[in-house]
Amino acid sequence: MVKEDFLKYLKRVLIVICILNFTDMVLTYIGVTTGHAIEINPFMVKYVNNIYSMIVLKVMVPVTVAAYLYYRQLRSEISKFKIKKKLLNICMYAYILININHLIWIAIALNKS
Repeated sequence: MVKEDFLKYLKRVLIVICILNFTDMVLTYIGVTTGHAIEINPFMVKYVNNIYSMIVLKVMVPVTVAAYLYYRQLRSEISKFKIKKKLLNICMYAYILININHLIWIAIALNKS
């Protein structure tokens, strides 16, 4: 894999992870505030009822980290891209599963209505 290809892949995956993180934040907030879901992340439990804290922790911090990772990779060599790709995929698939979990509780909540 050449550096340009990896950078395209990296940009695409980081954007997808940020979008999935955002949808996780919104759906968690809705689920918790309506009583249909609970926050299982022990770090986020104390912040889940404050939308401003959630925006900082679930949007601004991840976007900043993603931008840092992308721009750092621009200036670095394409070493260890296979492990980087695997780690990015694990993160992306984890957020996909989290969002699927949200869809399940939404379906259950709608079915009860």
